[in-house]
Amino acid sequence: MTRVKATGYDKNAEEGPKPLSVLQWNAEGISKKKIPLAERLHKEDIDVACLQETHLTENLRFTVRGYQTYRVDRKERNKGGVLILVKNHIPAKHIT
Repeated sequence: MTRVKATGYDKNAEEGPKPLSVLQWNAEGISKKKIPLAERLHKEDIDVACLQETHLTENLRFTVRGYQTYRVDRKERNKGGVLILVKNHIPAKHIT
Protein backbone atom coordinates (compact mmCIF):
# COMPACT_ATOMS: atom_id res chain seq x y z
CA MET A 1 0.00 0.00 0.00
CA THR A 2 1.18 3.48 -0.81
CA ARG A 3 0.29 6.48 1.32
CA VAL A 4 0.47 10.03 -0.03
CA LYS A 5 -0.07 13.32 1.76
CA ALA A 6 -1.40 16.32 -0.13
CA THR A 7 -2.90 19.59 1.01
CA GLY A 8 -6.67 19.48 1.43
CA TYR A 9 -9.29 21.70 2.93
CA ASP A 10 -10.74 20.81 6.32
CA LYS A 11 -13.60 23.17 7.16
CA ASN A 12 -13.27 22.21 10.85
CA ALA A 13 -9.58 23.10 11.12
CA GLU A 14 -8.85 26.42 12.81
CA GLU A 15 -5.20 26.60 11.71
CA GLY A 16 -6.05 26.26 8.01
CA PRO A 17 -5.78 23.29 5.68
CA LYS A 18 -4.67 19.95 7.10
CA PRO A 19 -2.70 17.46 5.04
CA LEU A 20 -4.96 15.19 3.01
CA SER A 21 -4.04 11.58 3.64
CA VAL A 22 -4.40 9.33 0.58
CA LEU A 23 -3.90 5.57 0.47
CA GLN A 24 -3.29 3.78 -2.86
CA TRP A 25 -3.41 -0.02 -2.91
CA ASN A 26 -3.45 -2.85 -5.46
CA ALA A 27 -5.75 -5.10 -3.42
CA GLU A 28 -5.66 -8.28 -5.56
CA GLY A 29 -9.18 -8.98 -4.28
CA ILE A 30 -10.79 -6.94 -1.51
CA SER A 31 -13.70 -9.04 -0.22
CA LYS A 32 -11.71 -10.97 2.40
CA LYS A 33 -9.55 -7.95 3.31
CA LYS A 34 -12.33 -5.53 4.31
CA ILE A 35 -11.79 -5.65 8.09
CA PRO A 36 -8.01 -5.04 7.98
CA LEU A 37 -8.58 -2.26 5.43
CA ALA A 38 -11.23 -0.55 7.59
CA GLU A 39 -9.00 -0.82 10.66
CA ARG A 40 -6.09 0.79 8.82
CA LEU A 41 -8.26 3.57 7.38
CA HIS A 42 -9.49 4.52 10.85
CA LYS A 43 -6.18 3.98 12.69
CA GLU A 44 -4.15 6.08 10.22
CA ASP A 45 -6.95 8.62 9.65
CA ILE A 46 -6.93 8.09 5.86
CA ASP A 47 -9.07 10.64 3.99
CA VAL A 48 -9.15 8.97 0.57
CA ALA A 49 -8.35 5.36 -0.39
CA CYS A 50 -7.83 4.45 -4.05
CA LEU A 51 -7.93 0.71 -4.67
CA GLN A 52 -7.45 -1.25 -7.86
CA GLU A 53 -7.81 -4.95 -8.67
CA THR A 54 -10.79 -5.19 -6.28
CA HIS A 55 -12.20 -8.29 -8.04
CA LEU A 56 -15.72 -7.23 -7.02
CA THR A 57 -18.82 -7.98 -9.06
CA GLU A 58 -21.92 -5.79 -9.11
CA ASN A 59 -23.88 -8.23 -6.94
CA LEU A 60 -21.34 -7.87 -4.07
CA ARG A 61 -21.93 -4.93 -1.74
CA PHE A 62 -18.85 -3.18 -0.31
CA THR A 63 -18.97 -0.29 2.16
CA VAL A 64 -16.79 1.02 4.97
CA ARG A 65 -18.39 2.95 7.83
CA GLY A 66 -17.55 6.67 7.64
CA TYR A 67 -16.68 6.59 3.92
CA GLN A 68 -18.45 7.27 0.63
CA THR A 69 -17.90 4.47 -1.88
CA TYR A 70 -17.29 4.97 -5.60
CA ARG A 71 -16.52 1.92 -7.69
CA VAL A 72 -16.35 0.53 -11.20
CA ASP A 73 -16.42 -3.25 -11.54
CA ARG A 74 -15.23 -5.27 -14.52
CA LYS A 75 -18.38 -6.76 -16.02
CA GLU A 76 -16.87 -9.18 -18.49
CA ARG A 77 -14.52 -10.93 -16.01
CA ASN A 78 -13.94 -11.40 -12.29
CA LYS A 79 -10.52 -9.73 -12.16
CA GLY A 80 -9.95 -5.97 -12.22
CA GLY A 81 -12.15 -3.22 -10.84
CA VAL A 82 -11.44 0.03 -8.99
CA LEU A 83 -12.82 1.47 -5.77
CA ILE A 84 -12.40 4.89 -4.17
CA LEU A 85 -13.33 5.53 -0.55
CA VAL A 86 -13.73 9.16 0.55
CA LYS A 87 -14.42 10.26 4.13
CA ASN A 88 -18.02 11.36 4.56
CA HIS A 89 -17.09 14.96 5.52
CA ILE A 90 -15.21 15.54 2.24
CA PRO A 91 -17.45 16.70 -0.61
CA ALA A 92 -17.18 14.23 -3.51
CA LYS A 93 -19.29 13.04 -6.42
CA HIS A 94 -19.09 10.49 -9.20
CA ILE A 95 -18.48 11.97 -12.64
CA THR A 96 -18.80 9.70 -15.67
